[in-house]
Amino acid sequence: MINFMPTASKAVAALLMAILGWIVSDMIRPLMQEGTDFGIFNQLNALLGFLAGWITVGRRTGNGWMAGMGAGITGMMVMVFWGLFLQASYEMYQESLLRRYSDPMEALNGLFQLFWEYTQTMATQDIILVLLASSVVIGLLAEWAAQSWK
Repeated sequence: MINFMPTASKAVAALLMAILGWIVSDMIRPLMQEGTDFGIFNQLNALLGFLAGWITVGRRTGNGWMAGMGAGITGMMVMVFWGLFLQASYEMYQESLLRRYSDPMEALNGLFQLFWEYTQTMATQDIILVLLASSVVIGLLAEWAAQSWK
């Protein structure tokens, strides 16, 4: 059961993960094909960061500094997974509307191919470094908030 009761660590983690989601979204934009319509790309990834911070990071704090760092990394991985999955799902949906798939299994295969392509696109040294370093710092700050405001 997810506990949605607000705490300082959840608020800190959610806000910082949302900022991380926005920053990484801006880093991904130049890597995509020219003319890509991003729509609400940044906003969606910031929302996913907020949710990952609140649900994943915030509720795992209060168990020490190492656990806080682990919670930050776990939250970042959750945010990245759901971001890739939702972006690939939306692209697969758009392609299915254009009848590029002949059956549901081909569409599902297309979803996994898009997920993998997007993973490869964003797997640059700069993005990985920003994600890892920021998630550790976010985990530590959320842990600090949990210990400071009990």
